[in-house]
Amino acid sequence: MHDTGCDELLQRGFLDLDASLMDQINALGIILRASDAAVGSPNIQALCKEMATILIEESPFENASILLKEEDGKDLVLVAAAGIHETLGGGPPLDFNTGLRFGPGEGIVWEVHETQVPRFIEDTHSTPIPQKEGSTVRPGSIVCLPLMGKGVINLSCSQPTEFPPSKKRALVILSNVLAHLISSTDLRERLDASHRYLQQLVDARTEELHRANAKMRASMTYLESVIANAPQGIALLDEDFRILTVNPALLRLMGCTDSDLVGFTPERFFSDKADYSSLMDRLRTEDRAHLTEARIENWSGIPFPAEVYIHSIKDPAGTGKKGILILHDLTEQKTMADALLHTEKLQALAAMAGGVAHDFNNLLTSILGNAQLLSRDITDERLCQRIRNIETAVQDGAHTVRRLQAFTGMDRGERFRGAMDVNAAIKDVMELTRPKWKDDSQRNGITVSFDLALEAERPAAFHSSEFREILTNLVFNAVDAMPEGGTISIRTADADRFVVVEVNDSGVGMPEDVKKRIFDPFFTTKGVGNTGLGLSVSYGLIVKAGGKITVSSTEGAGATFTLFLPASRETPAGRPHSPSQENGRSCEILVVDDEAQIVELISLALEQAGHRVTGITDPSRALAALGESRHDILITDLGMPSLSGWDLAREAKKAHPDIKVVLMTGWGAEYEGQDLTDRYVDALLPKPFRLDAIHETVFHLFGHGTRRPS
Repeated sequence: MHDTGCDELLQRGFLDLDASLMDQINALGIILRASDAAVGSPNIQALCKEMATILIEESPFENASILLKEEDGKDLVLVAAAGIHETLGGGPPLDFNTGLRFGPGEGIVWEVHETQVPRFIEDTHSTPIPQKEGSTVRPGSIVCLPLMGKGVINLSCSQPTEFPPSKKRALVILSNVLAHLISSTDLRERLDASHRYLQQLVDARTEELHRANAKMRASMTYLESVIANAPQGIALLDEDFRILTVNPALLRLMGCTDSDLVGFTPERFFSDKADYSSLMDRLRTEDRAHLTEARIENWSGIPFPAEVYIHSIKDPAGTGKKGILILHDLTEQKTMADALLHTEKLQALAAMAGGVAHDFNNLLTSILGNAQLLSRDITDERLCQRIRNIETAVQDGAHTVRRLQAFTGMDRGERFRGAMDVNAAIKDVMELTRPKWKDDSQRNGITVSFDLALEAERPAAFHSSEFREILTNLVFNAVDAMPEGGTISIRTADADRFVVVEVNDSGVGMPEDVKKRIFDPFFTTKGVGNTGLGLSVSYGLIVKAGGKITVSSTEGAGATFTLFLPASRETPAGRPHSPSQENGRSCEILVVDDEAQIVELISLALEQAGHRVTGITDPSRALAALGESRHDILITDLGMPSLSGWDLAREAKKAHPDIKVVLMTGWGAEYEGQDLTDRYVDALLPKPFRLDAIHETVFHLFGHGTRRPS
């Protein structure tokens, strides 16, 4: 049977893709026209006017304006504006206020300029904006885009307008490109003005040579002052284009003295000698030559990018030509471009890490659930302890994934405010590491023992998973440091506002140079196969929590690591309690997840609690199941192929408004603490979760009505 709902979803997806592609094409068209305009525009004002017109002609916006920051002032001033009526001739043009200016802190214009974060206001009626006195435009929707410190672009329509993510992204990219074009035009205008001024000075100097020696000397002094104070590196060249003199800026760029340059050609500046040859070839047919980006090498052999201008200058007799070379260092501009590229790479890495975290949470959910189901059938206390160790390890793994999600930006990264029983966590670590310090050691014919003095009474404001990770690493290091066996001593005590944990071993110790680098990332003394990240990560976790870690050691006399964990005034949380099923009644539950193991696990747990469960791994089949029979609760995964959990929740609520929807997700950290009822979700289950959490959620939803996630 053909599923028309899927066809509609696919068609909508292609339409969204087409809209995104059209946004990119429109942005590219504007960029191409703006680039052409930048080549032919004599100044920034003319370029901005052309850009405003292009934006109206090539985009759906009705009004466009560009405001730039005054060079010697503090205000943003309107330099160009265009309206659809003026551009297309469809009616009388708007009377733009050409004297409009915005002072510091005034309106969203200054907000966007200061923060460099664009603003998209789709409806100014629901999101009012301050009306600037003297402004002639009354927008229904507005976009304000930053120009990399130069100013802002305002785009508006008279009616409210939606700005989907693809259009926002295209507009942000467009504003960055336009900002570069404006900056380049500004730089070109300044350089051309500087070049014309220098040419005028040289011409004046040539003319004065025929008049008087005194006036010539004064003019030369003035010229030398201008060149000496120019921010660009400048070299005056003789008729053979050898260097006659250089200004201080060029000496700073090259890192050398006058004697290193005078008498030589500028060819020695260029890493690629072909660039210099190309400049000289053009100079033979033109009065000036220009390279937008040449690779220049300073006296230490360190290259840097530079914009190069070289001009021919007639000598005083008019019989030959001299020259002037100007170098403009582009290092800062390249650094900004590289920083932007680095940001894009980090975003790509974050997306990949987020996907790994999601998949890993699915695996942990299956491991944790099966371990809990297994524990119900086992009475042997030793085996039960092993299963509890597995559960603890899974919870620690889940916390590690949450740290990974914090890296991707999906987790808010709030500081931990709970409480941890330090002594109990140490005992957990002893059980978790027993295969290493006891079983492995005994197989190797050595004995490692523990000496505990756990005297701390206060809990620590530290996440138990992170503490177990740190202590496990210290225990493993201590065992490795005692190849003949020995004793690991662990002490805890309360001290001022800290809970102090001291871990001592009777091993080989470490020399002074190793002790100084022990917390450095990637530093290891264990050879190939070890990352050297264990202690550096431990250091980072403790410092982030507001504590500190120190080490003392003498070669041949063991090592002592002392952890100062911030104390907490809260009481450590107990083991999660599963609500009694006696107070609830049997429910019809539909479980949907594209992972068959998770569907089987949840279904088994709920059936054992007396519920009637239908498990489905295909979200499209789940839609059909919702239409065929009535269910009390829908438990659905978020990320599934062809149909997301959001879509399934929406369709379920449309068909059965009173159905309760529980959303499971490996991206749960992104949505924790949010009210998701407007997205048709009544409760949230971040993966991995304990089976107790499923029972608790079902109990609260069915026994107490809708539960907002907390």
